[in-house]
Amino acid sequence: MPGILVAAELPTKGGEVREKVLNHLSGISKYARENEPGVTKYMICVPSDPTDTKTVWAFEAYADQAILDAHMAAPLVKDLVEYMTTQAPLEAAPTIRTLSWIDGMTFTKPEANEQNDRHIVFTSIEFIPGERDEALKYWKVIVDSSKDESGTFSCGLLTEEGKSDSLFSLEVYESERFLQDVHASAAAVQEMNAKTRHLRKEMKLAHVKLHAGYVYKKP
Repeated sequence: MPGILVAAELPTKGGEVREKVLNHLSGISKYARENEPGVTKYMICVPSDPTDTKTVWAFEAYADQAILDAHMAAPLVKDLVEYMTTQAPLEAAPTIRTLSWIDGMTFTKPEANEQNDRHIVFTSIEFIPGERDEALKYWKVIVDSSKDESGTFSCGLLTEEGKSDSLFSLEVYESERFLQDVHASAAAVQEMNAKTRHLRKEMKLAHVKLHAGYVYKKP
């Protein structure tokens, strides 16, 4: 599934302000699902950590740049941009990444939308210069083997233009328990950690849960 993923981390001011941001994004996700066939994911998420009552995450998948451009011109999106500009709901600058799926290293199962308690992990890795391609060999094995895991609904690897030593992944599981008890203990994951840990400079994981939107839509 080549295409674009926009991953946005929004540090809101919390409380009613976060609810308003979530409501705006939820409305956009409904519009995208019903009217934009090229928007294949629109996941509005909040942290799994209950003590984080401020952050909002959004993961939006587009078939290509033209679909993304058309989406940004939609009235509901313009309303959100105006709200963010005039009402200042964020307490710090957002982190927004425009990423590209690595061809042949991503999948999403249609049944992803049928599961209510989805656990989502967004990972960003910075490698020692020149070592990313070596690590990718092991990550590809994880993607391929995860297709046979009943509780792994989606797994994909991504890159960011101009950052040749960075790698990102977006994964969706039936629950956090499945991630911990089944996926994390799989041989492919254990081998990847053993063979690539020394190649990393930094790895950050965001564990979130779906608040609104959809994980899968047939292109």
